[in-house]
Amino acid sequence: MFRGPRDCCLAGVLLAGWLLVTTGGLRAEVPYRATFEDGGIGGWEGTGGTEMETTLVPRDAAAPAAGHCLSVSGRGVWLSAVVALPEPVTLDPGPVYVTADIHSSGPCGEVRLSVAAGDEYNYHRTGPMSYDARENWVRAVWSMAGFYADYIDGKVVVDRSKPLDGLKLSQRIAGGYDQGPDGPARHELRVDNVEVHTGADALRVAAECAARAAQRAYVGPQAFRLGQVGDLRIWHAPSTAKIFRDHEPPPASGSGIEIALARNEAESFQIVLKSASRRDRLWLRLSPLTSADGARTLDALAWYWHPVHYVPITARAGIPVDQWWPEPLSWDRNVRLEPDRAQALWVTLDVPARTAPGNYSGTLDLLSEAEHLLSVPVSVTVWNFTLPQTPTFRTNQQLWAAGERRRQMTDLLARCRQYDGHALGQLGRDFLVALMNRGQNALKLSLPVGHQGFTKRKPPRIRLGTNEDGTTKWAEICTPEFEEAFAEKLAKEAEWYRERGWLKHAFVYLWDEPWADPEVYDMILWYGRLVKRLAPELKTLVAAAYEPRLDGVVDIFLSYSSPDVMQAARRKGIEFWWWGNAAFDVSMCAIDQRLRFGFESFQKGYSGSYAWGLGLWTQSNNRRRKPEPYDVWTQPQRANKSCTVLYPGGVWQSKDVRVAPSLSLEITRDGIEDYEYIGLLQARHAALKNRSSDTAKAIEALLERARTFYVAPPPQRSDFDAVDALSKLRRDIAAALTQ
Repeated sequence: MFRGPRDCCLAGVLLAGWLLVTTGGLRAEVPYRATFEDGGIGGWEGTGGTEMETTLVPRDAAAPAAGHCLSVSGRGVWLSAVVALPEPVTLDPGPVYVTADIHSSGPCGEVRLSVAAGDEYNYHRTGPMSYDARENWVRAVWSMAGFYADYIDGKVVVDRSKPLDGLKLSQRIAGGYDQGPDGPARHELRVDNVEVHTGADALRVAAECAARAAQRAYVGPQAFRLGQVGDLRIWHAPSTAKIFRDHEPPPASGSGIEIALARNEAESFQIVLKSASRRDRLWLRLSPLTSADGARTLDALAWYWHPVHYVPITARAGIPVDQWWPEPLSWDRNVRLEPDRAQALWVTLDVPARTAPGNYSGTLDLLSEAEHLLSVPVSVTVWNFTLPQTPTFRTNQQLWAAGERRRQMTDLLARCRQYDGHALGQLGRDFLVALMNRGQNALKLSLPVGHQGFTKRKPPRIRLGTNEDGTTKWAEICTPEFEEAFAEKLAKEAEWYRERGWLKHAFVYLWDEPWADPEVYDMILWYGRLVKRLAPELKTLVAAAYEPRLDGVVDIFLSYSSPDVMQAARRKGIEFWWWGNAAFDVSMCAIDQRLRFGFESFQKGYSGSYAWGLGLWTQSNNRRRKPEPYDVWTQPQRANKSCTVLYPGGVWQSKDVRVAPSLSLEITRDGIEDYEYIGLLQARHAALKNRSSDTAKAIEALLERARTFYVAPPPQRSDFDAVDALSKLRRDIAAALTQ
């Protein structure tokens, strides 16, 4: 039996050395185990902040077990519980897992693990980076396969030669989470039941992960068989349920596809194919849609479709597991079926705003190179109301791309009612005018932005010219030179937008992540007051939690504050936007992705989304110390934290050179359109003069249903009742809007 950590005589740590005979020789099943039942800390210590205190405290009533746990508290950017293992644990032969019960206090809740090999700590790069442990105790599981991973010459390479000899559980206090003008607040991280698992016990943990992260299928009235041709089975599935490769046709059959939507709205569905034999050169033909009297036609150009492709992930909802998830949408017209693998085709109808309301019909035909395989009747109801051309749900989904690639990406974003307001000057004014006509609703002015940059502060500054020695001459923030240069720059840019009536969509990004730096908050105050004095109609944004000291100078904060704080701030007129990447996790269920920018945003009071890096196809090569192209089709990036929603063309998955879209973009577009339904219903209610009428009462009841519709799912959704409930609520809102 191991005798304990390097401080091995301390009590409170149970170390098990059960041995298992494997092909690699003798190996401990659980080479390290730490509980805190008998009053000893057992070599654990707290690091990372000031006023640090490491103690044992009783576990609260919500904990999974009674007894004591380790408590680390203090102030700082990071707060960590650290221990050195008594003996190193080798990673070969694998697998090796680390598990722990964790709970964190305060607005911050992200807890991540780093592991040590000698003096070097390394964090998880290809699996679950962190767990949100704010609400309750969380059983966290990390697979050591993702540690010491690096990007080398276009591939993720994992170094399994380094033995594991230390653990660091870290809670992020500042950054996007808890910051203020007085620095970080005091926080607490609680830890219990920390174990390292190897051998057969690691296989048990792997089985637990597979069960917790299982991929489940929607089985409901919107999934039905459409027909069979030989061994080829064809069925319909809603856009709110993702299709996996092992899915089988549903038991029910249907005779056709029905769609109902507003003018200037898009709705999608899926045609799923599965064959026992390999098939090639399948494709869809979508007919024009004709009204019942034959007088009106929806052009076939209102349709588009894509084969769905799959990407590998190494974590789902924080659970380390290797899975394939549907995400990229190929442009290829030649659909190939592999034996016994379900293949979804994503089909979208985008109804123009000028379309006459009423009922339309047409056909969807499945063809192969040699024959017509199946015709499916399609019935479309266009409701008598129109979604606004410029969405009220605002988005600034930064792409980090340039040139033709940026234009293609921007076009696909706009197709999905989302926009990148960053660095618009790169696109040219003609392209920008076209975007505004397509609903662009966020314009990030090209003005200096402050950034904390982890431990390196980068205050805003303006270039004034060149010094005599050839160096750049800068005007630093909080100086008369900066104020003068900024006023000139702001006036020039704002005037162009003001002349076109676009200034209402513009905002100034003051600072990116203040990181609890009191001096930074002084700079934000100075900078925000300058903007408000020069252009009081302009909105200002800070990527931070709400801070009352910034009232009057910051209009928009991101989604880092607690619900109670945000509710109180909204009463003052403060807006909150999502950290938008939170809606683009590949492993989210489709219904939850749709609700995020729709009914969940309405319930929680979010009015927009700010994301970054959505078009990033490079990764840093740590050998060459430069970014290199990265195959986002085939390799996971940090468990979807990269949030890739646009994919490169000219590859075997999508031979067309055009940028390829994704399910995430399409599904979040549907959520934004749901948000517009609620906005139109609110406007209808506000316009009613007789608030006691039956119509007013019915709309009030609908608004209450909308307000309470979203219910947070467990990490892995096990039921899909919300899929059908959403369809019914949309129909009821549409009926109220068309009366």
